[in-house]
Amino acid sequence: RAQTPISPGEYVNVVPGNSNTSFDNEYGRHWTINNSKGLLILHPDFLISGTRVGGSFPCPRKSILAEIFKSSVPTLAMLNGTMGHQIFEKCLVASEFSRPFIIKTIDEVISLHIEELFSLDKTEADSRRFLISLVEKIEEWGRIYGPSKQGTNSKYSHRGSRKDQVRVEEVVDIEDSIWSPAYGLKGMVDASVRISKPYNDSITRDSKNQDHKESIIVPFELKTGKYTSASHRAQVILYTLLMADRYDCDINFGLLHYLQQNRMDTVRKIRGELRPIMMRRNEVANSLISNPNDGKELWKLPPMYGSSRECGRCFARDNCMIYHRAFENGDSATSLVPSVYEELEIDSISDEQLGYFQKWMKLLSLEEKPTEGRHSVQNSDIWLLSPTERQRRGDALSHLR
Repeated sequence: RAQTPISPGEYVNVVPGNSNTSFDNEYGRHWTINNSKGLLILHPDFLISGTRVGGSFPCPRKSILAEIFKSSVPTLAMLNGTMGHQIFEKCLVASEFSRPFIIKTIDEVISLHIEELFSLDKTEADSRRFLISLVEKIEEWGRIYGPSKQGTNSKYSHRGSRKDQVRVEEVVDIEDSIWSPAYGLKGMVDASVRISKPYNDSITRDSKNQDHKESIIVPFELKTGKYTSASHRAQVILYTLLMADRYDCDINFGLLHYLQQNRMDTVRKIRGELRPIMMRRNEVANSLISNPNDGKELWKLPPMYGSSRECGRCFARDNCMIYHRAFENGDSATSLVPSVYEELEIDSISDEQLGYFQKWMKLLSLEEKPTEGRHSVQNSDIWLLSPTERQRRGDALSHLR
């Protein structure tokens, strides 16, 4: 049974299960999408970041709320993570992982964030302690996985267990920004790297030419936090789609490195994982896009998740609980997590304060609709109409030479 929330008149994009076939030459104007082949992309012109889609597991509400309430309170941990990324990326671009170079880079990066440290009432020493703790781990990554002047093989872990020979040969791009209307996705890939691997590794399953190495481009994602997450895997899987669309080649896996654990995993693009991820992308897109025929004033959010553990530490819990009371007639019981609801003292919000919030949320929602119309309709036209059709409407000049 189909689960994608689709209505008549909405745009979709169908991605065939086999890139060598087409609608016309195999199925006429019909196509079958099922558990084993094909993808259906709802509102493909609405590009959602891979971070948002990946972060929607296990609860899609938090990603939608993060998109609606885009402001966030900066913390030292967030700033340290940003600086850790910048330091690692500078070493990666320079192919230099010596201790003196890393420490020099730490000093340079900290100097670029003095104002942000000041705004957090922190000093350079507060960040330097954390960044210095990464030096040995960055050194080791460069020694094991980085470009080798001697041409020796490095190793990476396959799902945290098996070891397959691989070596990073080249950094193709850093902070690679990719938009893909084919998949309705966008993303900022930490690094696009060219690696070498033998044909007989566990990814290609090819036993021929055991000594011959293949060079391929894959996404590399760096995490500087302490914790691993299934959302990180989802993010890397989506990046394989973005990069395959950008570079017009098959990319079947990506690299995910946890710097503090000094662990690098391969994340394979498996159909069983990709399908639910894209279904979640469709769900998020459907909630964020206002349907002009349904008369909604606000966004329709998925139901409350109801996990004390997940909701208690969720970054969006304040907005989620207030929204639940203001627009879903919610209370402590219907929140499914009364301990979180009561900890945040949501019931202490007066009717006057709640009315103020409701009024301005509705006004902002209504204000955004015409903005969406001018802005996103124009973007939609780019993805959905031919240049000739857009010229006929007076929106473009086509076939210029």
